[in-house]
Amino acid sequence: MNLIQEPKAVFDARMKVSYACMTSAGFPGFAGSGQADQFNDMTSSLYGFSALTVQQARLTGYETSAGSESGVRTTSDRSMLKAYLGIDPADAGGVTPDFSKGCRGEGLMAVYGFTNVDRALGAGMEIVMPATHSAHQDPAIAESLQAWSACMNESGYPNLKAPSNAYSVAINATISAGDVSSPPEARKLAVADVTCRDKTNLVPRLDEVLARYLTTAVEQHASELAKVTTIREQASARAASLSK
Repeated sequence: MNLIQEPKAVFDARMKVSYACMTSAGFPGFAGSGQADQFNDMTSSLYGFSALTVQQARLTGYETSAGSESGVRTTSDRSMLKAYLGIDPADAGGVTPDFSKGCRGEGLMAVYGFTNVDRALGAGMEIVMPATHSAHQDPAIAESLQAWSACMNESGYPNLKAPSNAYSVAINATISAGDVSSPPEARKLAVADVTCRDKTNLVPRLDEVLARYLTTAVEQHASELAKVTTIREQASARAASLSK
């Protein structure tokens, strides 16, 4: 079981409900507005950087590799966000999300049920992230990232310690260019990044280390994970019904 990433079929089903709700609330354009809040991109959560292919890097840089949104993208239409979140975005800072509110809540309740949302979406993170933190102290992780960094240095990008640093540099270049799309230098950096990931076998090497720590965490929390598995299986069944 993927402990922290929401299955795409479940996400699609609940967003179908949320889109219908937003249309009824007077925002029929919400479905095409780029708003999304699929929870927890597995790669990003574990490694601090998102999955990326050479083709994506060449075409759009990091734009299509941002993965699942941990929160709704910003928009100038506060009333739209308020309808979706169930709270004025200006008041959302520092407030624990209430997943039962707004059109987001309507979609979540439709697939997870009122009492199960936090457990279904949060329990995996509570189990995985401590194990991930421990794994990141393992010398093998540092060795893997050093190999990637050396490759990037040879490619003309010194002083980058991890793909997350390359992403930050590319985003800053995009902001400096005053363009919402990636400028050529940002795409070039993204290509170098993913090429070095492949050359140094970065992700498989990280996977090997993390697997040891995650296996221990799963064994220690078997009872809770069994409950989460049941909730997610029920959510998948509801999602399949909603998608018909």
